[in-house]
Amino acid sequence: MTNYTIIENPSSIDIGRAIDIYVALGWGGRDEYDGSEITRSFEGSTYVAIAMSDEDGMIGWVRAMSDGGIATWIAEVVVAPEHQRRGIGGRLMEMATRRHAGTAIYLEAIPGSEEFFSRFGIIPRKGLVACSRAPLPM
Repeated sequence: MTNYTIIENPSSIDIGRAIDIYVALGWGGRDEYDGSEITRSFEGSTYVAIAMSDEDGMIGWVRAMSDGGIATWIAEVVVAPEHQRRGIGGRLMEMATRRHAGTAIYLEAIPGSEEFFSRFGIIPRKGLVACSRAPLPM
């Protein structure tokens, strides 16, 4: 079992390690990531919790955006592949959903992950359709 601690709303993150984890998950190649964009995504989140291990440093995180009253959107729950299936993602989600218990919680789930999210009361809803747009060139 991996020993880890969770830091809520950290003042900084390990950008290089975040990119390593994204790449290891198959979410693109290293050259597709811009460290300043990742920094902005963490800084723009209203809630961040990061799982840290002594051996590997940052091993996972959850990011959320909330208006604090009605709605919260879980932007991502990420755990490095070598640390998955050890309860880390569940602990991160538990912390995020407890922090935002008074709001409706929304997220987009990768197909096959619905059961994981249902443990936190987040289930697919009829009539909701995920819509998105890729970033525009700047």
